[in-house]
Amino acid sequence: MTSLAGEPAPIVQPAPVQGGLRGSIGLTLGNTWLSGNALTADEEDQYMSAIVDFRLGWDMGKSLYLQGDLLGELTDVDNVADDSYEYGWGAAAHVMWNYSDSCSIGVFGGWFEAEHDNDDTSTSERFLVGLEGLHQLGGLDFHWQAGGILGNGGTDNNRDGSNGNDAIRDAYFGRLVVAKDLGNGWRVSGEASAVYGKMDSDRDNVTIYGWGASVQKQLTPNWVLSIVYQGNQYDQDNENAKITEHFVGLNTTFYFGGGSAPQEGARTLDLPPILRWMAITGGPLE
Repeated sequence: MTSLAGEPAPIVQPAPVQGGLRGSIGLTLGNTWLSGNALTADEEDQYMSAIVDFRLGWDMGKSLYLQGDLLGELTDVDNVADDSYEYGWGAAAHVMWNYSDSCSIGVFGGWFEAEHDNDDTSTSERFLVGLEGLHQLGGLDFHWQAGGILGNGGTDNNRDGSNGNDAIRDAYFGRLVVAKDLGNGWRVSGEASAVYGKMDSDRDNVTIYGWGASVQKQLTPNWVLSIVYQGNQYDQDNENAKITEHFVGLNTTFYFGGGSAPQEGARTLDLPPILRWMAITGGPLE
């Protein structure tokens, strides 16, 4: 489905069609709307953003697949707004073992930074690690992930003087993406996710439920156009603070290598919207 609230669904193809280098470059332009009792008058509740993602994969024979990700998001929030998402970026890697033509299992990990305030206590840094799998069953493509959000780096200070504690941390999450090819270059997908962890210096409980969908159309052997939607519900249980997030965007992605066309082997693995999870919990929810 969508990662970072904007990227299209992963092209699920557990068995590589041919060896060698493959990947994609994507751009998403979209808008975010926030609502909930945790928002204050000096925090942005609507903003536009641009998301860029670059993925590069390599088939190491028939059984092993490696992929690296670079990604970033820039919003139009200026430095006047308090506790609001300005930008985020990160890098990740995936290692997948192809067990069969319809099943791959592997591990992933990455480092991410989000800017979500307008003063000197504005950034959070987190690690994302976990297991993931790609499966094909009954004409559907499945991509699942389960893992943790670790670390408390950044300048996100708290009342006790510690750094990087406002945003979500010490968390675990699960995510499932289901996609289907409709023929004639059309593809649809949907996803659901859940996150449970801690935030703030007093280690408040935080819960995030996510959902999303995308519709893709392959325009040429290399280019795909997508309409994407991502939603998240944030709940800081101890303070009864809630925020609902909606993102709608238009994505264009160029696939290269491995047959070029997505269904011919430009397989990509995506990530959950970790930058949004960090920015919203460390910014307006906190």
